Amino acid sequence: MSAVLTTTGLFEGLPAEELRALGERAMDRSFDRDAVVIREGEQQDFLYVILRGKVKVFLPGEPEVVLAVKGPGDYFGEMMLDERPGSASVVALEPATFAVIPRTDFKAFLLKHPEVALQVIHNLIRLARNANEDARVREQLRKYVAELKEEAVKPPQSLKHWLLAKRWALAALLVLAALVYYFTGVIIEVLQLQGVSVFIG
Repeated sequence: MSAVLTTTGLFEGLPAEELRALGERAMDRSFDRDAVVIREGEQQDFLYVILRGKVKVFLPGEPEVVLAVKGPGDYFGEMMLDERPGSASVVALEPATFAVIPRTDFKAFLLKHPEVALQVIHNLIRLARNANEDARVREQLRKYVAELKEEAVKPPQSLKHWLLAKRWALAALLVLAALVYYFTGVIIEVLQLQGVSVFIG
């Protein structure tokens, strides 16, 4: 197992005897394709170093947010260091095998090798930045879709002008009709006063 750990970037350059001691604490675990390795919200107690296969680290939901795709030599599960439930899910994209290191052993290893702890911190910062960028992009898309919906329900400018002209025309016709009705009655009354009979129709 120690030979495998030397090929992992996280442990690169560390003394062989130290890796041998850590390798003796690690266990082999295999998962079939589409198997859930880590489920969001569940308690996690291990660091996983990928020996074979690929996994997808993601946030479940609609839509699903993929944080990373990892392969041999990569690792995941470092969030277990805070001893809280997992904040993301991990699923095997193909048959996969892992070297699984218990949290207590990994913590002791980090205390002895602060350079490895810095690597883990850098990885966590990168994941946080990627998540922030994804959130920013999603917010921009949401605003864009909202603007498109708003534009879709708005009448075009030419239609606005036409509707305004139509309202003015209708108003003018109503005023004209009222004037005709009023003045026709007045004219008839004047003619009748003068003794002139008027035939309408």
